[in-house]
Amino acid sequence: MLKAAGTRVTAFTLYVVGEGIEKKVDDFAAEVAAQVASAQQSV
Repeated sequence: MLKAAGTRVTAFTLYVVGEGIEKKVDDFAAEVAAQVASAQQSV
């Protein structure tokens, strides 16, 4: 198929689901507390 179109693959990357991808874990309560503390300091 690629040869017929006159193209070739020079490199590729294989990703396995979940490998190398880190999910960001948020602590919503801590984030809100930090924002409230920041707002209180600026007042």
